Amino acid sequence: MLCAPQRFCCNISPSSSIMTTTSGINQRSIPSEVQDAKARLKQRHAADESSQSWTTATSTGTTSVTSSLGLPESIRKNIGSLNSVSLAPLNLSDDKLHEKAAISFKTALKKECKRASNGKKQADVAVVFAIRRPGCSSSREQGQQLSALAMEFCNLAVFGIVKESGAAEEQNLIAFYNDHFQHPIYKDDECQIYKAMGNRKLNSIQLVKGNLAAKRRWADKAIPQKSGGENRVQGGILFFKNGKLRCAYQEEYGKELDVSNIRATIKELQEEQEDVSCSETLDGW
Repeated sequence: MLCAPQRFCCNISPSSSIMTTTSGINQRSIPSEVQDAKARLKQRHAADESSQSWTTATSTGTTSVTSSLGLPESIRKNIGSLNSVSLAPLNLSDDKLHEKAAISFKTALKKECKRASNGKKQADVAVVFAIRRPGCSSSREQGQQLSALAMEFCNLAVFGIVKESGAAEEQNLIAFYNDHFQHPIYKDDECQIYKAMGNRKLNSIQLVKGNLAAKRRWADKAIPQKSGGENRVQGGILFFKNGKLRCAYQEEYGKELDVSNIRATIKELQEEQEDVSCSETLDGW
């Protein structure tokens, strides 16, 4: 889930400012009602922080300031592993699946930015969709949302990543590409992208709850649910600026994408001047 857009370069957390203000006060001199109220406020603040999918990344670590531009800790600590990820481009344009020779993630990123560039300007922002399962209604709905949003921008690279492309998933992949996400798709054989994103797995209760919550919405949108393939490891969206991972959006099964905040994030990334202190790099661009 995304928070309301804020400026991302902020190094002072609300919790630290509260602690600084009260650290020098003799607690015994504070009335019990005030202490109780402060304790409740502290508990509420901690709960709010733990529920956020986004935090602001800086060169010294991750602060507790919520923002629509940030990296969850589980992703930030694994950023270095993206360099070694091998991706196989999938050709799905003729209703058949053809897997090409694998290339590095960094090469794929450059390739898609070049593909998205017009004659005047090089695309410097890339949106990478880690797809949980192409036959899943939730992934298909999110693919449609992201595709529609991408049409609002020029010079924006968008591509998808899947975990598998075997016989069980071939028809699902073709339908996903034709009907829900007409952007380049790559295969991550060893699920390295998903591991770098925290390897978050759905349990049976989450699957049932997500399905029940969204079943009517999917039916209204005429989005079918097809079986086949691994369906536990969750995906999400990675945002890059000039080859640097800037933000990550973690999938919530059964929920629509927070399109308004994703739109604001892309817009801000495209408009900003590069600030390397607020990003994680893949050995430069």
